[in-house]
Order: sequence, then structure tokens, then C-alpha cells
Amino acid sequence: MPLPFGTFDRDGRLLAANLAFADLLSIPNHMLSGKTVWEIMPRREAQLLKKGLEKVSVNKKTITIEEYRPSIDHGRYYRMILFPISSPADEKDIFGLLSIDISEQKMSKEKIRESKERIEAIFNSVQSGIMLVDWESYQILDVNPAACKLIGLSHDEIVGHTCRNFVCSPKNNKCPLEDKYPSATGKELMTNSEQTLIQASGKKITVLKTVKTIIIEGKKCLLESFVDISGQKRQQTQLKRMYSKLKKLNINLEKEIAFANEMAIEAEKANIAKSEFLANMSHEIRTPLNGITGMVGLLLDTGLNRQQQEYAETIIQSSNTLLDVINTVLDYTNLETESVKPGNIEFNLIDLVLHVSEIIKIKAQRKGLRFTHTVTPGVPLLFTGDPEYLRQILVNLGSNAVKFTEKGTVSLTVTVTPEKAGRRKMLRFSVLDTGIGIPKDTQDFIFKKFTQVDASSTRKYGGIGLGLTISKRLVELMGGEIGLKSEPEKGSEFWFTVPFTSLECQQPQSIAESYDNTCPPPQKAKQQPETDGNTETTILVVEDNLINQRVAVALLRKMGYSTDTAKNGAEAIKALQKNDYNLVFMDIQMPEMDGLEATRQIRSSTSDSIDPDITIIAMTAHALKEDRDKCFDAGMDDYISKPLSPDALSDLLKRWLP
Repeated sequence: MPLPFGTFDRDGRLLAANLAFADLLSIPNHMLSGKTVWEIMPRREAQLLKKGLEKVSVNKKTITIEEYRPSIDHGRYYRMILFPISSPADEKDIFGLLSIDISEQKMSKEKIRESKERIEAIFNSVQSGIMLVDWESYQILDVNPAACKLIGLSHDEIVGHTCRNFVCSPKNNKCPLEDKYPSATGKELMTNSEQTLIQASGKKITVLKTVKTIIIEGKKCLLESFVDISGQKRQQTQLKRMYSKLKKLNINLEKEIAFANEMAIEAEKANIAKSEFLANMSHEIRTPLNGITGMVGLLLDTGLNRQQQEYAETIIQSSNTLLDVINTVLDYTNLETESVKPGNIEFNLIDLVLHVSEIIKIKAQRKGLRFTHTVTPGVPLLFTGDPEYLRQILVNLGSNAVKFTEKGTVSLTVTVTPEKAGRRKMLRFSVLDTGIGIPKDTQDFIFKKFTQVDASSTRKYGGIGLGLTISKRLVELMGGEIGLKSEPEKGSEFWFTVPFTSLECQQPQSIAESYDNTCPPPQKAKQQPETDGNTETTILVVEDNLINQRVAVALLRKMGYSTDTAKNGAEAIKALQKNDYNLVFMDIQMPEMDGLEATRQIRSSTSDSIDPDITIIAMTAHALKEDRDKCFDAGMDDYISKPLSPDALSDLLKRWLP
């Protein structure tokens, strides 16, 4: 394609131009001839061209003018080349103008400039000390302000010195990096290694150091970054035993996770095998986790100092995070099997909404958010469906809304959709927030598994990307649909609908007015016979793991209950033959006789020394729905999963004991 070309006289009048030049000016070719530069170009470009013509006319030499934009509308930059054209003596001077598109080069230069400014800004503002050292001479080439502060000298006092015996303290007068030099650049010589840094005062501090080789302007250098960890090192002696246990647990978890990854490959071929494996994995992780959270919870009540209190609370928070991950993965795995079907029982919708609202409200209050919930008039109090699925969906959506909202409001609304021809009446649940919102281009795949809006290594919000996937699957199992409306920086609305069959009990004008005797909850806990107020309540704890046994006993005694223990089902039956108990907490997986078999024998007992109707509550690390079903099928009255929550344990005891 020809370059834009035109000819001008000394006064700046266009004599002739090719079509490419006409297209460049966005003016038809037939309208260009005879026009002056002032008539066809922006003022700046016209001035540049006029001065250029005068210069070429005097010097008779070719000149070049950069950043020339013949047309504002064209939006691109050109290099202007002006040169004289020979003409007969009796003719006026003629000059040629050739335009070369340099937009890409200009953009590349601009990007390089911006990139350099960004790197310099990061270098100067990052909180870690950064130092650039010559590969061969060990001479310090540059340092950032954070490094100057750590060393205790100014930039000029550091640059130019060698790092040996100045910044780092080598062993045997040898650089700790020499043995690690790679043959090629780009490799990390040292990653998060504890090294000694010498400050200007002579004081030696421990730093966490990373060193990488880079090439700058053809020169091989060492890029060293370091952060002061002296304070942390001093604190390591505190709670040493607790950290030692956590370290061992971490090693075991890494082994279990590595094993889980191997098993996951096989699990793709057999969904059932994967479910069984994760159920066992849950049991093995929950069992020690119950011991950790239980013991740390008891430790918190022993009068720790402030720092010990913070460490112990951090352990509790980390354990709860791990438990959330385990529960989410188990939920997702359980839903992958085709045999999963929603329940169909009667339940009170208002009770369910209030229960979910309490959970979300607590999370919202921790972030200083306002939470509201509304059940519109006409929504039935009682209907048939799966309350557990509804609860899980609402908690997932509500927790997500709180997580991604920094200020403002999160609200939950329940309405009845208008009935349409050929379509049954639906309940509509909506969770609205004023959070960060979701871009349009990511909304289509937000419900896919392991998907998050920001999946980068620097993302602000945690999670494994399964909550919405699980919610979508549950909604679809119940015959409904789920969707969202969102706008970045303004908030999101996640909604879902489910079909329902209402009973003859309609909600009055407000939720508060619905608490009367006209619509009692359909399920009630088993009533215990009344006992004398002076009678001591004794509970039998059946648990083979001694640590978990100690945790359960300590929690129950702290609540004021007397306890006995047994380490398997056979011992539990013997204990029930000898003593009277008000309640039994029964582990499931135990040697000799497991909890399910022990429960079946107790329920079928005809012995006068055993009460076959005694309250038996499963207390187990098995957490899948089918595990709960097995407990109830064996004759157990209720279920609590490990790790034990003191609040959940207290609520359970209030429900089953007089």
C-alpha cells in the first residue's frame, strides 16, 4: 500500500497528492488541490509544516518532523519527511511531503516509559528492603528506602560499597550465595532464607531473604529482597509446644492432601470411591482438629497473657477456616453423585429464615454492615420441601454478600411469585448487597466450579470457588432456577426460585405476628421425663480417642454436668447396665464394637438394667448426609459433628435434657 505523499510550494499550498494522503486528511482528493496547509490540517501540524517548508527552501536538505498528526479525527501519529524536488529554473520551488505511520513505535515507547515508572514506584514504596548487587564484584548498585531504613544508612552511604561484611554476615568469610550460583540467569538462588544483616550500629538482625539473578542493560546482577523477622524470632519461644503440635499436624495434613490428590485421579473413574475416600478423610482430619480446637478453647479460659491469647485465637480461626473448606468440599462431592435427592418434609419457613438471618447478621456485624430480612405478607408459614437445602443456599449467598461488601447493607427478602399459566407458584428468595459487584464479562461463568471473579495470586477475598456451584446444584435439584443482577462498585442481587406446596397456614402482616399457636413447628425433640431438681445429671461419653474424650468431658463438666467415659460400644453397654445416665454421647467409629451396633443393641435390649429409650446422640467426625442417616436408622436421637462447638453442644443439651 503506497505511503501518503503530497507536493507543496514554498507558501504551503498543496499542488498534488495521492489517494493515501487524501485518506490521511479525511478530505476527498478532488477537494485538496490548491488548498493551503491552514485549510487542510490542524493548527499545530500546519505550523510545523510551514516552518519545515521554509527550512527546506533555505537549506535545500531533507528534514524530519516527529509526532505529526495530519488529521485530529484520524487518531494516529506520523513522521513527516520534507524534501526539495528539482524543478526547471523558471519554475517555483516544489517540496515533497512523505508521511510514515509511527503510532505503534510511539505507543511502545509510552508503554516502556510507563512500565519504568511503575517499577520505580514499586521499588521505592514496597515495605521490604530491596538491593541490587553486581554479580561479579558484589558492589551495591542501588537500594530502596526500606533497605536504607533497615541498614541505618542513606542511599549514598550504601551504594558503591561491596555487600560482603557490610550488609550480610558470611560464614567462614564466604558469601552464602557462591555455592548456589546457577549457570543461567533468572533462577532464584535463595528463597525465604533466614540470614543475618549487619546494621550501621553494628547490631545484627535476622532477615527473611530472597535472592534472584536478573540482567539489567546486559549486566548480570543479584536482586536481593529482605524483611526483618527479629521480632518474630523472639516470639517463637512462646507457645512452642502448641506450635510444635500444629507443625506435626501440618505435616500430617500435607501427607493426607498429597494422598488425596493421588486418590482424586482414581476418584474420577468412580464417584462412589471418591465419596468414601473424602468421608474417611473428613473423619481423620476432624478427629485431631476436634482435639486442637477443644484444647485451645479450654486454654483460652486459663488466664493467658495478651500475646498468648492472640496466638490461641489465631489457632481457633485457622481451624475454623480449615473446617469450612472441608465442609464445602464434602458438600460438593456429595452433590456430584446422581443418587442425591432433596427431602420432602413439613417445616416452618419463618423459623428457617430467622435462623439463617442470625448467622448472616453476626457476620455482617463483624464488618460493621447493616443486615435486614423481610418475609412479605402471603408467604406461607408451613410448607413441604427440603429445609436443609434451603438453609445451605441462603447461608452460602448471605455469607458471600457479606464477604464482598465493605460498607452498606446486606438484605434477605422472601416473596411469592405471581402464578402463571402452565407454571406452579414459586417462592422467590433474594440476597441484595452494596458490595464490589461483578463485571458483565464474568457473570456467565460465576456459577461454575472452582471459579472466582478474581483468581489471581494477589486476590483480596479468599475461598475455593464452590459455594455458588453448590447453591446452583441444590436449587436445580429442588426444581428451581438461580441467577444474578450485578453492577461493578454498586452491588449485586443473587436470587433463586423454588416450587412449593403450602399448607393451610398463611403468614400474617409481619414476622413478629406469626409467633402464635396457630402454626406450631411440625417437629419436636423427644421429651425426657421430669426429674427432681436436686438430681445430678450424668452423661456417658463413648469415645475411643483419648484426646477427644478429654475435650468432651472438659466441655461437659464446664457446663456443670457429671460424666463417665467408655472407649467402645461394648464398654458403653456394660456401663449402662451398672449405672443410670441421663444421656449418651456415642462416637461411631470405634474398635471392638462401633457406635451404630451399640445403639442397635441398646434399643433392642430387654434387660431391666438398661433403659432402651435413653437419649443417644451421635458425636462423630463423619459429616456426610448419609452418615447422619445411618445414625438415625440405627436409633440415635440426634447428631453433632466434630470439631465440637461449645455453643452447638450447649444448644443440643438444652434441647434434650430437662
